[in-house]
Amino acid sequence: MEVPLRGEPHRIVHRRGERGTVWTETDGSGRRLLCVAGESPHVDRRISDFLKREAQRDLDAASRGYAAQLGILIKRICVRDQSSRWGSCSNTGVLSFSWRLILAPPFVLDYLAAHEVSHLVELNHSPRFWRLVKRLYPQVERAKVWLDANGTDLHRYGLPHRRSSKDI
Repeated sequence: MEVPLRGEPHRIVHRRGERGTVWTETDGSGRRLLCVAGESPHVDRRISDFLKREAQRDLDAASRGYAAQLGILIKRICVRDQSSRWGSCSNTGVLSFSWRLILAPPFVLDYLAAHEVSHLVELNHSPRFWRLVKRLYPQVERAKVWLDANGTDLHRYGLPHRRSSKDI
């Protein structure tokens, strides 16, 4: 089984006898691996926890970087299992993002971070807002095109596995 991480497919490899939790490595043929230690019943949870931690780290760094460019502070950054939005900004200054952004290429995550940080200044989608987003992140269109073409596929990750007659 494979899962994208920062836009690159990673083959999941269960390393039952090894210590640790989850890490990445590259095998001898250059394939990216997502290695998971521990017992089988814990593999899914460990992968999920790892992806959410990575998303939190990347989104925190990107968002705080854009906020620094604007000279503003972020109250808090939350990473959630959102299904209807990639991100949101509350009127209290809390930014929320879907953890699935860690599955997309970094330029998509960076765009969403710039988008939500821009809402800290303009809590709307006015022309002024879009000018601010493009000032922070000039590749807006590239990211939007990628999301339009691939965003729906990201929602198949993290859902409970349902058995079908093909699985039996």
